[in-house]
Amino acid sequence: MIWLWTFLFPLCSAASDSLAVLNFFVGEVEVRKAEFWRKAVLGQKLARGDWVRTGKESRAEILLPDSSAVRLGENTLFQLKELKGARGTRLLRGRLWNNIRRLKAEYEVASPTAVAAIRGTVFRLDVAPDSTTIVWVYKGQVGVRPPPKPPWVRPGPRREVEGPKEVPPPVREVGVETWRKIVAEILVRERERMTVRRDGSAEKRAFAPEKEVEEWVRWNRKRDEILGLR
Repeated sequence: MIWLWTFLFPLCSAASDSLAVLNFFVGEVEVRKAEFWRKAVLGQKLARGDWVRTGKESRAEILLPDSSAVRLGENTLFQLKELKGARGTRLLRGRLWNNIRRLKAEYEVASPTAVAAIRGTVFRLDVAPDSTTIVWVYKGQVGVRPPPKPPWVRPGPRREVEGPKEVPPPVREVGVETWRKIVAEILVRERERMTVRRDGSAEKRAFAPEKEVEEWVRWNRKRDEILGLR
């Protein structure tokens, strides 16, 4: 019944040039600024470094400065890292829906096992308790690469790298050693999903968005329509 409650909250105006806005939430949602967690406030401004977490049967919607929207599912821990230039965020656990407008700078979501980078698209991420990350792309494309400093990488000299590497669908396994050696990214296109496991192995395959019946997906699509984000 979560979706019934969320539509009772009014829409706030677009975020300012320097701050994101907690546009609405339902359930147990907290924000941490500096060292303290406090109950979220509707319309609350969020800045670089702020954390947001949701409890059971809870959700939240954040508008970025360009009116792009990110939404948190239940039991999610999320951080805003950058608001100007490259939009950087962090998802340590839970679920995140992203509807990002065409940005002048790149937008990234970092999880414990992968970094998803785009310039304007619709995609979602799930981070499981074991840090497995799954990326679904509904519009546009997402470049997925290992975290910048995974535990298996030792410092070494900088080197020139090739452009994005495409792994063709419907199913393609990326072994642990291959994933560790990726220095650019793997492109995940519209109607594709990629799973990155804790051990570093990865898999990309096709999926059919029109056949999805999950309430989380339907709810986010409805929210996108209300905000005029398609």
